[in-house]
Amino acid sequence: MNWTHEFRLSSPLEITAASRLELPEYSANSRNRARITPNGATWTGCTHEEAIELAETGWRDAPDLGLIAETIAPAETRTAHQMQHAVAGAFVDVARYLEGHPECMLEFLDEPAPRVISIAVGIGASANTSTRSMELAGAVAVAVIDTLTAAGINVELSAFVTSTDRDSSLTTFPLKRAHEPIDQNQIAFWLCHPAAFRSLIFGFWDTCPKDFYEGTSQNHGRGRIDDSTAEALGVDYVLISRPRHEEAAAASYSRIMDQIKAAI
Repeated sequence: MNWTHEFRLSSPLEITAASRLELPEYSANSRNRARITPNGATWTGCTHEEAIELAETGWRDAPDLGLIAETIAPAETRTAHQMQHAVAGAFVDVARYLEGHPECMLEFLDEPAPRVISIAVGIGASANTSTRSMELAGAVAVAVIDTLTAAGINVELSAFVTSTDRDSSLTTFPLKRAHEPIDQNQIAFWLCHPAAFRSLIFGFWDTCPKDFYEGTSQNHGRGRIDDSTAEALGVDYVLISRPRHEEAAAASYSRIMDQIKAAI
């Protein structure tokens, strides 16, 4: 898809930096009410200033996505490397080593070549999207990452959201690079907190050039996530999930894992 405007950011910090700026005259009456009036906090879960602080310093009360992920895809069901004991290998079995056992090392069986899979997660949140639905969506992403990591596959995770009106736009930024460990606190905020999209993304858009603002802000097309393909986003897979309950989250997890397994 060819978007009229593309914002491929290098970090979510670019969003918080823009959200600190004064609104330009053309967007001073933005419908992003969380930015210009405290009343908007009922929709975003916090004020605009609080959202910036959460994004930059951490969400201390973030939901435990790992725990929620366990209800979606129990750890024992996730594929991991098969290993065996040997006289040489990748890791020491400390108990065997202390016993003086010659086969005290663990080696991988059929260890795959290093591989990276990139996944983009849609973070749009319409007015009828519940906080619980956002939490489950974040847990699906964590379960997918954990499963792939256990199978020896590194994951690059990015967030994206689009808008459609007279013009169209894409906004995307990384949440986890392949060499980085998973930061559940950051992922929890950007995928699960209503202020991530409803306050900070809107705040970022409100500081974008005038032609973008006038071409994309007048209708309800802001925040679409269901019209983007992996090819258009430049990733291997797209995860679009707003499950209303655990069963739907488990189904979403199974769908994307089936796609990945079929490809690898």
